[in-house]
Amino acid sequence: MSDGPGDDNGGQGDQGGQPGQGGQLGGQGGQPGGQPGAQPGQGGQPAGQGAQPAGQGAQPRGQPGGAPGAGASATDVLSQPAGQATLKYVVGLLGVLAAATGLFAFLASELLGNNAIAVNAPQSAFLTLTYVGAPLLVALLAGQGVFEVGQDDAQSYLLGFVGGFAGHLVLVFVGGIFTALASDTFEFGDALILGIILAIGTGVVAAGVTWVRDWSRAPAA
Repeated sequence: MSDGPGDDNGGQGDQGGQPGQGGQLGGQGGQPGGQPGAQPGQGGQPAGQGAQPAGQGAQPRGQPGGAPGAGASATDVLSQPAGQATLKYVVGLLGVLAAATGLFAFLASELLGNNAIAVNAPQSAFLTLTYVGAPLLVALLAGQGVFEVGQDDAQSYLLGFVGGFAGHLVLVFVGGIFTALASDTFEFGDALILGIILAIGTGVVAAGVTWVRDWSRAPAA
């Protein structure tokens, strides 16, 4: 009989240990609490990743910044389509003028050989074109703004000089051929040396007239 109450009390004691299971639940409950705490740490990854586009966006800003530092050279106009077309026009125009004048002078000397004027016509025509014709024609072209196709004034002045120089050389070469065919006393080599010297002057004329045209159109301060 005495064992009955003891057993009952012991059984109650055993049941009293059941609240210890609540500690397990409490411990388990701590695990879910820790897991949500770790998840916000993952949220830091998008923030770190978001810094990458910002760093990448700084690179395109650096590229345009260096572009203005590389200025265009004055010689760039010589390789541009507009500059090459201008040179072809000027050189072709002076070449055609020299060929036409030289051909007429050659025919005059051949058909009118006994005429003193016709005999001297080739050399006279050549000297007139070399000293007067080429510089005058280039000055007229520059006055019309033919050489103003560059991106700045320096390119236009350089194009004018090169165009006048090259055009004059072509005129001397073509005109000298016809003159040498019509005259036995004509020195072609000396004519080329003279043409080179005068071609420099023609180039200066073209650049100078181009500058005067720009200066006259500049607004008053």
